Amino acid sequence: MNDFFNKAGVVRKTTAECIAAFPWGATVDRSNNELINAENNASSALVADNMLYEYIYNDAQSNWGHRNILLDPNDKTIGLGALADKDSGQICSSVGVIY
Repeated sequence: MNDFFNKAGVVRKTTAECIAAFPWGATVDRSNNELINAENNASSALVADNMLYEYIYNDAQSNWGHRNILLDPNDKTIGLGALADKDSGQICSSVGVIY
């Protein structure tokens, strides 16, 4: 990611990123963090909501790194991107944060 910022001439003090994949048509049961069927409520907004939930509230596997990136009060700019893999049903996202 730093190479892309450098080539674009983006001046910054820090760069961080969060990358995730989440299955289309699923949601998170927030009482136990298990994936469950979204029952015909699948949408881009639901995927984004679940990814954000995972980054903020269920991020222990990354030692809370994603949460810390997204909640850092020094960061001033955030960029989002997503793509859908129709073969696997996965939605992949990337969040870039710079200060």
